[in-house]
Amino acid sequence: MLELVDATKTISLPFGSPLHVLRGVSLQIAAGESLAVLGRSGSGKSTLLGLLGLIDTLNSGSYKVDGRETVGLSDKESANLRGTTFGFVYQRFCLMNHLSAFRNVEAPLLHRGGIAWRQAVINALDKVGLADRAWHKPDQLSGGEQQRVAIARALVHNPKVILADEPTGSLDVATGRAVLDLMVELVREAGVTLVVVTHDPQIAVRMERVVELVDGVLMEGRP
Repeated sequence: MLELVDATKTISLPFGSPLHVLRGVSLQIAAGESLAVLGRSGSGKSTLLGLLGLIDTLNSGSYKVDGRETVGLSDKESANLRGTTFGFVYQRFCLMNHLSAFRNVEAPLLHRGGIAWRQAVINALDKVGLADRAWHKPDQLSGGEQQRVAIARALVHNPKVILADEPTGSLDVATGRAVLDLMVELVREAGVTLVVVTHDPQIAVRMERVVELVDGVLMEGRP
């Protein structure tokens, strides 16, 4: 489903040597697989997730999504591929505070037109147990509820891959565990690929496979 080959990412700094964030990373992720990228803060794992989600670009190397080479795609082509392939879940939810849960979840569907998406939004909120809170705004929801809205938003357009960046990092332990359980269950039910980046081994062990990033170098972990 996703294939990185010898990928590098370097950031130029105003002073001093360039920062080598990723150093020759090669990674294959199968369709339907759940993978954890484990690493400390600053190890490059969020950068790797941005590259996988076509939010960022490589300095060198190759990246294929479902067999399609992405290096050299135009901004429009990348955006189209990103919008149809990926759903994103972030640590700080990234909800639009002035919009209701319903309006936040419908955002990935607005460009499609028609009215079928309305039922898709209701179904997505129902799956995360928030159909009765559809018209509440984020500041009227708990942290766990906000993250469940974010999970519904990530899944509503039937993506092939869910990319999650520290999805329980802003939650207490009990709430984080419940949210992770829900996300894993829904992703497995939908049959999509799940990639989670985290510093927490207790989250990583919930995935089928674990790899570790150390100073921009990828190391295979245990299955």
